[in-house]
Amino acid sequence: MRRLKKHLTRPQNLVVLSILVSAGILFACQPAATEPPPSPTAVTARPEPTEAAEQPTTEITSIPPATLQPTPPPLATSLPLPTPVVETRLIELEWPTTMRLGDSDVVRLALVPDEEGYRLLAEFPDHEVESDPITIDRPAGYALYASARMDGVGFEISPDLELERYLPPEEAVIWRWTITPRRPGQQRLSVAVRLRWRPPEGSAEPARESMVLSKALDLQVVSFLGMTQSQAMRVGFFGLI
Repeated sequence: MRRLKKHLTRPQNLVVLSILVSAGILFACQPAATEPPPSPTAVTARPEPTEAAEQPTTEITSIPPATLQPTPPPLATSLPLPTPVVETRLIELEWPTTMRLGDSDVVRLALVPDEEGYRLLAEFPDHEVESDPITIDRPAGYALYASARMDGVGFEISPDLELERYLPPEEAVIWRWTITPRRPGQQRLSVAVRLRWRPPEGSAEPARESMVLSKALDLQVVSFLGMTQSQAMRVGFFGLI
């Protein structure tokens, strides 16, 4: 230093001194160790409140299913039930009141609609004819049938069995029997008519049946000495001879 002081002038000393002082100050201000910068922390940005969010919301509270009161179904009595159709008919019966032994004749039975202005007419002038009104119910879904049967001890009757007919609405149904007396005198026939309601196929409803006519018919059978007309004619012919 002494050698350096000798060679340096005063102004130079001031410059060197200033540099040394500045270097010392910088060295003193420098931190002892450089720490690594902290790692960036993820910052979650809060959403800006919107107008819909700022407005007060109405909380909807759902009602538990147990507290709901279902509407009860209407009573069965309040439901409109199908009205059965009611039909009025006439039972028309025609028969001979007098017959000859050995002859044949016809008995007619008809179920006809009861219409205004209907006239009761006999097919044969010497026959008796009468009619009786009846009321027939037609339940919904049922098929209606009518069966008729004629019996008589003193007669041959054809057909000798029960005859069943389908009874369509507003249409006439007719039965006919051929009768032949077996013996003379007062004889009697009996006629029976039944209605049968049959439910549709597969239905659990039972079938129904009702008697609508049960009637006896009186006939007078005439003969000559208990013979038929052909027998009496043969006897008369041989008698003339």
